[in-house]
Amino acid sequence: MLKKILSLFILSLAPLIAAKAEINIHLPHFAGKQYVHYIMQGDATDTITRGSLDESGRAILSLPEEHKDFRGMSKFMLPSEGGLEIILNREADFTVSCAEAAPNVNNIFYTGSAENNFLFSQYHKQSEILDKAGVVGMALQVYHSRKHKLNKPLIAEQKELIKKFEELQRETATSNLYAARIHEMGDFITGTGSSLTLTEAEIHEERKNFAASKVDLHDLYNSGLWNDVLESWVSIATTSGDSVITDGCKQMLARTTNKDLHRKLLGKLTLLFYKYGKERLLAQLGEEDLLAPGHRAPMLRLNNARIYPSGSLIIFYESGCNSCENELLRLHANYLLLHEKGLRVISVSADRDEETYRKNAAKLPWFDKYCDYKGFEGENFVNYNIPGTPVIFVTDKEGFITGRYARLEDYLNSDKE
Repeated sequence: MLKKILSLFILSLAPLIAAKAEINIHLPHFAGKQYVHYIMQGDATDTITRGSLDESGRAILSLPEEHKDFRGMSKFMLPSEGGLEIILNREADFTVSCAEAAPNVNNIFYTGSAENNFLFSQYHKQSEILDKAGVVGMALQVYHSRKHKLNKPLIAEQKELIKKFEELQRETATSNLYAARIHEMGDFITGTGSSLTLTEAEIHEERKNFAASKVDLHDLYNSGLWNDVLESWVSIATTSGDSVITDGCKQMLARTTNKDLHRKLLGKLTLLFYKYGKERLLAQLGEEDLLAPGHRAPMLRLNNARIYPSGSLIIFYESGCNSCENELLRLHANYLLLHEKGLRVISVSADRDEETYRKNAAKLPWFDKYCDYKGFEGENFVNYNIPGTPVIFVTDKEGFITGRYARLEDYLNSDKE
């Protein structure tokens, strides 16, 4: 269970919890290696800094002024080597060090982070309890008779483990640390309930209520688990009836008072509704900004012109995004097919670097390509409510939206039906 949970947070080194303005890194076996440090926001990332570890394997990560109050997950990556996930939450300066060539949770040392101590303390305690509970449960299947001398001590141990687990979960629930929120998100994804005595149906109910009424959407957006939690919740809700999905989404949207985050949440939920075949329910959300089938596609800026895209397939993407690159390759491979269908392919990039955009756009075979170098704050991204990439819209000859997809395959499959 611990390995399953930690896989959410560990790449090839181990998690790390961050400082207010500076994070001191000491990894002597990676001396001279290049690194990149970026924060997690929804499905996207925002690079904070790049550099190289010095000859002794040290680096100081300074947080820019605009990110000094950031509360969420970031990543310190060593290309081709792996990396560490870092919680930023206005803590005082701290240091992370590892003298080994193969860093892991047992040989990385942290100094000065209550967040880090809490996160790993809780996971280690939880792992130990769950492992023991599993062993005791299997033993009781063998020694289930009350007449057996091992039955009574095994039952006593089981009750003690149940008590310890519930105390641990209460400690997490009452903590104000961001690490506690990450722990709860991890438990949600792995299906770990608040008690060892819960039935599968009761755990299902807890998970169903987690995203709808409990998780802080701002904390979730900055966690790196945005997609994992929301998609898991939609998957769970689809088994419980349409009213559960719509009511839960309404709750989430009502709790998201920040206008920008509300827009991004709506965009993400819209993509998931399409993915799980629930797009017909979108109108029931009562959202004015919803771009669903039957709605007129907003005006699209293409270089010096503004058009209402009719008979078009529009892809919003960002260079360097693996999912985006995959969809662009599929578009390239299916371009002639789309052209035969009478679709005008239009690509809109969120790139901020002109050289990066032009280099990648030159590989695309269609004519209509656009980038204003403003990222997700660009005119087209705002008008089309794009929370993350890739997103694909298809419009009919009158300029009305006929579909919104995360993958070209979803459109091609729907077109066959």
